[in-house]
Amino acid sequence: MKYIVGVDEVGRGPIAGPVSVCALWFAESVGERFSGVKDSKKLSEKGRERWLTLIKEEQARGLLDFAVVHIESDVIDKIGIVPALAEATGGA
Repeated sequence: MKYIVGVDEVGRGPIAGPVSVCALWFAESVGERFSGVKDSKKLSEKGRERWLTLIKEEQARGLLDFAVVHIESDVIDKIGIVPALAEATGGA
């Protein structure tokens, strides 16, 4: 079985605050169900809820999983944003 993996971060642009990184993998066979999302920031609240329901359905079937890591601002202040992102993705 082939898998598709996506990684994205949020919080890198602001001057202060935490950064969060999410990695999502799913079986290529369910990829078509996820082709509609290009930019999550453009989704409405209802749209995000629909996608969450879809993600949970596929996760329950064992065809998808995800992980989210949050790096707090005090860590970013201490080590810098690039090392913090590397830490969040396991590359530290």
